[in-house]
Parts: sequence; structure tokens; C-alpha cells
Amino acid sequence: MTHRTEGRDFANASARGRAPTDDESALRDRLDADDARERADAALGLVDRAGSGVTPETVDALGTRVRTDPDADVRQFAVEALGVADAGAAAIAAALDDDDAWVRAEAAVALSRVRGSDAADRLRAALADDAGPVRRNALIALAKVGAITTAELHERLREDPHDPVREYAAEWLGERPGDATFDVLTDRLHHVPQGRRGVAQQVIDVPVTDVPTSRSEFAVAVDP
Repeated sequence: MTHRTEGRDFANASARGRAPTDDESALRDRLDADDARERADAALGLVDRAGSGVTPETVDALGTRVRTDPDADVRQFAVEALGVADAGAAAIAAALDDDDAWVRAEAAVALSRVRGSDAADRLRAALADDAGPVRRNALIALAKVGAITTAELHERLREDPHDPVREYAAEWLGERPGDATFDVLTDRLHHVPQGRRGVAQQVIDVPVTDVPTSRSEFAVAVDP
């Protein structure tokens, strides 16, 4: 689950495993409740249930919540349930255009599970999302489906303003040594304070006061 950074984060996370029932039909019916909290709890219950599989009727009901529910929590949890169920690819893809950033972020995770012929293209487009958590999840999802390129990792590390995006990009670049990777990583180390060098420092594997000045040093560090 991708957590919101404010509001009901803790309550949402703590609700996992505490659904009012584990009966799929009853949870599906609760998706139509008037109260948004009840609908959200039902969607969370279906996240727990989805790993064992759900019926086509439940997939359709979750897809309807993704597309039409006015509450962002309900939409997010419905997207998550579809991803865990490995179903509802069209509704998940549509959620990448949701008005709420956390719904879009969840959709990136879910799409990496259900995949589909155009999953990589949609996830790649999400790398340009305005919200950092969406770009982070899109990057992780692209790596999961084996579609992230070295050039895209370089670009994220050089240009993305969101720290977690750059950290993941640096981590995966450690598995792709080469001259261009060395240049990008060392540029990162030379232009940020020592306290924010993070994974880029670990990848090059030298003390913070001794940034490599040659590509051969980097090659030895990542490929002993």
C-alpha cells in the first residue's frame, strides 16, 4: 500500500486485517454504502481477500469504485485490491490519470502486478507525473517489469527533485556499471551536501570525503 503523508494514514494502515467481514459478497455490497468510511473499509477488506482471488462481479464493482467514487481513499484501496487480485487492468490504467496523486501512485504499483501489453508505456509516461511519489512508484514498477533503461535511470538521478526517486535510481545504477553511470553518480556526489549523498555514495563505495575521480576506481568498486 502506498501511504498518504497526512490525514488518515495511520488509520488506513491499521485497518488492514480488521475488515467488518471476510465474506467477499458482503464486502462487495458495502462498496455501495452511503458512508465513505464504510466503503473504504470494504475496499481494504477486499485487499486482504484479493490474494485468494475474487469473482468477476467483485472485479467489476472495484473497477466502478476506481472510476466513480468521490472519495480518494476508496479509489486508492480499490486500485490496490485490483492489483493484488491481478485483475481489472483497464480500471487500474485509468487510475493513472486520477486527480489524486496517491491514487495514481497506487495505480503504478498495481499496474506492475497486472501488467498488460501497454503497461510499460503507461508507467513510462508516469515518470513525468507532477507528484514525486507517483514518479517513485513508476520507476520501481518499470524496474519490476524489466522495462527501465539505463538512460532513464541516469535522467532520474540527474534531474528528479524527489529524493526517493533519485535514491532508487542510484541503487539500480549500481547494477549497471559503465562510463556514463560513473559520470552521473560522481556528478551527483560533487553537487550535493555529504549528508544527502545517500545511495549514490554507497554504490560508488568510497568514504564521503573521497569521491572517485576516475572511472577505473568506480569499476573496481562496483565489480570487485
